[in-house]
Amino acid sequence: MHIMAVSSDKISKNTMRRLVGMYFDPKSKEVQVPCYLLGQLGKNDEVAGSLSGDELMQIAMQAIQDSHRVIGGRFVKVDCADREGLLRFYGSHGFRAIQHHQADEMTELVCFL
Repeated sequence: MHIMAVSSDKISKNTMRRLVGMYFDPKSKEVQVPCYLLGQLGKNDEVAGSLSGDELMQIAMQAIQDSHRVIGGRFVKVDCADREGLLRFYGSHGFRAIQHHQADEMTELVCFL
């Protein structure tokens, strides 16, 4: 599990409720939320032609779903560079942007389970 810091002034109250659940306090400026963290996906050159990005994502999400059935959780987080192709790829798999960090030009995306 990963702990994600969520700033309540950047996210709607509805999204905060979905992320935090019953512990949501609208007065809190930042909350720490446990989640699954999906690391950078990449393909080894040896299998580059035999496995698509969509197939790789399906394998990763299946492993997370298997864990979710055992230990629970609300969502999966991925940190993504601000590149249109990457944002579109993750978006096509149910991820949506919730926070952007100017310092490192990264966007945090989540996919609810």
